[in-house]
Amino acid sequence: MKIYSNLIYQAYLLFCLGLTILWLPCTMGLSPSYTVGLSFASALHAGNHNLPRTWLPDCKEEWLIIETPHFTIHYTAVDEYFSRELAALAEESYDLVTTHLGLHPDRKTTLYLASSKEVFISLQPAPSPISEQAVGLAYPGLFRILLLSPRAASSGTIQLEKTFIHELTHIVLGSASFSRPSVLIPTWFNEGVCMHEAGEWNWHYQTLMTRICLTRTIIPFRQLEHSFPSDPDQLQTAYVQSISMVSFILDTYGENSLRKIVHLLIRGDEIDKALTASLGLGLDELEILWKKRLRLLYTWVPVLTSSLVLWFIISIVFLLVYYRKRRISLAKLSAWEEDDIEEWLKKQLSDLDGL
Repeated sequence: MKIYSNLIYQAYLLFCLGLTILWLPCTMGLSPSYTVGLSFASALHAGNHNLPRTWLPDCKEEWLIIETPHFTIHYTAVDEYFSRELAALAEESYDLVTTHLGLHPDRKTTLYLASSKEVFISLQPAPSPISEQAVGLAYPGLFRILLLSPRAASSGTIQLEKTFIHELTHIVLGSASFSRPSVLIPTWFNEGVCMHEAGEWNWHYQTLMTRICLTRTIIPFRQLEHSFPSDPDQLQTAYVQSISMVSFILDTYGENSLRKIVHLLIRGDEIDKALTASLGLGLDELEILWKKRLRLLYTWVPVLTSSLVLWFIISIVFLLVYYRKRRISLAKLSAWEEDDIEEWLKKQLSDLDGL
């Protein structure tokens, strides 16, 4: 029994170690896989309403240009490969995003692929850089996208396609509402739609969502209408909640309902009015339903179905099987030893009888 208890205890320690390894990235700020997908909401507004549409970057790079039906791509010679890759995916991505949203910008979008972080910062029309973590920015009023070249990634990798689609969605949404200064698309909805279009949901977001639910650190969506928090932990929470809520709307009410919300917001409706007309309930009621789903998906179910727990169960089963086989082997060995002793005694008695 002592051997069995020790084996279980060792397995439990291994499980705790694995859980710590899984949990640790969620408590240390933005991971590389998360950071590369960010498009800070302030970029949607910074300089847009005060800059002329003819504004040009104050940058001394020698730009090369690729023209596509809906884009003018500026790049430098060192990024020839990535610029060609962008040109190849740009039109297909444009068709997908505009079809999903039912919106079609009335002019071409200019895209700058910055060869370094310094060039990326110099291209930003805002008085100061939006964020050092940003790798893509969209300026709908200028029909302009800034992307950092994957070559210039300081850590991790830049997922060029996802980042481009994310920023393109900002352009499509923002350009439709730019001519109406009174239109306000809530930041959480804007970012959630962009993240969904870019297909950014992954295991890291699921882990973060689990942590948010278990620690009860959900931010009310009313607080995410105009901007996101500056605190890194709350910032990542805001992004995760945004894509989670938009995914919930799509899964529960369908793509047509989401598209209707988009068009009503662009028309000038407030978020509650747009949600009520599309879904039959306002933001507060929608948030209640969303939280109910979270309690099901991100409390017990992920814990019980995660690969970590699966391997823990497999380990326990393996240890139990091993312990059982060991007991059987020891019992057999003991039986063999008894048989050998009995055989030896019989032999000795036989020898005595022969004397």
